[in-house]
Amino acid sequence: MRCALFGEQIKAYEEILKPTGQYEISRASIGIVDDQFKFNLDELPFQMTIGQQTVVHRLNPEAGPIVPKYQPLSTIPRTADPDSRFDVVVVVLFVEEQPRMISNSRGRESPVREIVATDTSRDQTITILAWNDLALNDCNALNNWADKFNVVGLTSLRAQNTSRGFILSTTMSTRFIHEPQGDRANVLRECLISYNSIYHGILILYPEIDHDLYLHYRAKVYPRVLLDRQARVLTVRYPSEEKKIYAIAELRNKKPSNVMQEEIAWIRVTIPNVDLNKIHAYAGCQECSKRTNLPVGSRYRCTFCKKTDTTSVHKVTFKFKAIDDTGTMSFTTFNDDTEKLFRKSATEISSMKNTENLEAFATIQEILCTKPFFIKVGPTKELSMNNVLIWTLKTIELEAEEEQQPMSAMDTDLEEFVLTEQERKLQRDMILEEQAHGKKPLVIEFNSNPATAQNPATRNDARIAQLAQLEEMNLASQTFDSDIFLLSEPSLEPL
Repeated sequence: MRCALFGEQIKAYEEILKPTGQYEISRASIGIVDDQFKFNLDELPFQMTIGQQTVVHRLNPEAGPIVPKYQPLSTIPRTADPDSRFDVVVVVLFVEEQPRMISNSRGRESPVREIVATDTSRDQTITILAWNDLALNDCNALNNWADKFNVVGLTSLRAQNTSRGFILSTTMSTRFIHEPQGDRANVLRECLISYNSIYHGILILYPEIDHDLYLHYRAKVYPRVLLDRQARVLTVRYPSEEKKIYAIAELRNKKPSNVMQEEIAWIRVTIPNVDLNKIHAYAGCQECSKRTNLPVGSRYRCTFCKKTDTTSVHKVTFKFKAIDDTGTMSFTTFNDDTEKLFRKSATEISSMKNTENLEAFATIQEILCTKPFFIKVGPTKELSMNNVLIWTLKTIELEAEEEQQPMSAMDTDLEEFVLTEQERKLQRDMILEEQAHGKKPLVIEFNSNPATAQNPATRNDARIAQLAQLEEMNLASQTFDSDIFLLSEPSLEPL
């Protein structure tokens, strides 16, 4: 059951009501809560409100102060019970600049902000989602994450396995403790004291310090491993617009300790062995691609994506081995990527598979064997779950193929004008030469073929061929005249 505090009560009861504490609460009013205001369906439909007459009594005051029981990130189970809560103390590496608004199943929007943090117990960083007020006020207090490393305690976090991997999320009981106490907090803080004090001393003494010099001091004072982790976080959060192409051997040599869950890479590959048997065609949901036994075109309710009115359509997958100059990797493309890779729709691919159209498949084989394309890859969820690095296909992208630009009408008219002028000049020269020799003028009719007259490109090709023939005839005529002139010229040598 939820207990609500309002206004000044929130700060006043902060040291009285502690998570994991046991209390006896009396004289508190209890009201009914409508289902639409519940945070989850497991809540009772009641809400307790503390007033001026309410009495809060701790059951075991002799146990001493209630402090968070911080535990290493590596000890949080990856298959935790949804009701389990965890207290952690971490070093903050990154805080999302502005909160994002997320709509829940009831259409209500809530602000959320991502925090990337780490500790000494594991190589991987972890993402913590801060919700509602925590995404605003408490996260704003960490906006100096780029200037200094902060040690922060977070209580009552919930562990979640999402499509992005293993993450932690705040709950209604979560508190941000900006000055955490305890052994684990002290260990992290001692690693930072020298760095933070020297860094601020440098800024006071040298406010115009060169950035490279600052990085030199920072690298000398703070453990290099945290700097490397933060650099990887920033690379993922602010990716370059240009693709960074990796060799397959480079990806295989990467270790889980130096790869983030959200990291991506591009490889440029071909598929030398394209097997028709590796294409799987089936009928599936139009929305989620889940397989169904209903005929294509049937309308039904999908139990997987909960779509109440969906249609059964053709879906295809394709398993293959991609290669580059350094190695091979195995992947599976699903419907959209398979269509993109084969340059055909799922319906056409299904037909080709079912009818075993080897002629059409041979064309696809030739393209995939000879034309390289790009594959965007990323780690599977096993990286954040088990610290195991396996690369999986995210999407594919085809290389831009050079296409011949279509000739515009202006270019065609200009070319026809140039050809026409050349035709007239050669025709005129031939007529003059024929008349000078007492011959009947030679007249050549251009575009006499109606089939070629309709196509400008074909017509121009025909004209060029005719011009070349006319030029040869002209040269031959000139050569003949020159030979006659040499034979008829009187000898100037003395007898």
